[in-house]
Amino acid sequence: MRHYYLRQRTKNGKWYVTIMNTVSKKPDLFRCTGTYDKKQADCIAQEWLVNGPPDSKKVSPNIAKLRYSDFCDYLFNFWEFDSSEYIKEKITEGKYPNKRHPLDMQSIINRYYKPYFGQTLLCEITEEKLTEFLVYLKTERNLKRKVKKGLAGSTCKHVRNAAIVPLRFAKRKKILKNFILTQ
Repeated sequence: MRHYYLRQRTKNGKWYVTIMNTVSKKPDLFRCTGTYDKKQADCIAQEWLVNGPPDSKKVSPNIAKLRYSDFCDYLFNFWEFDSSEYIKEKITEGKYPNKRHPLDMQSIINRYYKPYFGQTLLCEITEEKLTEFLVYLKTERNLKRKVKKGLAGSTCKHVRNAAIVPLRFAKRKKILKNFILTQ
């Protein structure tokens, strides 16, 4: 599969580029390059493939700061009951979360995520890294402690949800661009 395709809507018209998402194999971007020359349109398409289209660089400073923040700090701050945007949204939806749940999620982050991820940035997190982490919790972590039994399934589910909910929120708010979440 190609990363992008060029085409003209009319004969001798301007060239349009379609940039494909290599994971979902669906178009991510369809935009006019603004040129009638195919070679120049090809150069523009390659530049957009690497750097993104010109409009995508207009990211608010707050989002850019979050994108390059520490992953564990982002998770911990996400579950802060008094200042979390997610919890404020839940309250405006008419749902009133218990204050205990965010505290439990923060303790999970301190106990499991911080020792494993350390200083990893939020923009470096992928689904593969998260899956490797969960496998690590179920197997290798317990081998180092010389415990024969792995973590319970419900514990692994809580640990997973402590990160999946914030990552889905970050994807929805366009803090993360290329994070694909599956069930």
